Amino acid sequence: MKLYIVSRQDLPPGAQCAQSVHAAFAFAQEHPELTRDWHLNSNNIVILAVRHEQDLTLLLERARLEGVEFSAFREPDLDDALTALAIAPRGKKLVSKIPLALAA
Repeated sequence: MKLYIVSRQDLPPGAQCAQSVHAAFAFAQEHPELTRDWHLNSNNIVILAVRHEQDLTLLLERARLEGVEFSAFREPDLDDALTALAIAPRGKKLVSKIPLALAA
């Protein structure tokens, strides 16, 4: 049981990290029961990255269509651009082909 955080490869590494944390905190606030269950039973996080905002938007729409819980973070300093998503453990299929973030 893993929580999936997806950021954007077109952001600098530090921004990818910060935006991922923002998304994780948003998920914890918006989905407290899921977060509590995840934390007690697994506490595993996978940090992934898509190429750019368009790919992240497509992932958000797929999660919405499939009824998978998620939280999106939009960065005010980047004109409210979508910068990261946190996706519930049952969204594993949605992220199975997305590469790890910050991989060399």
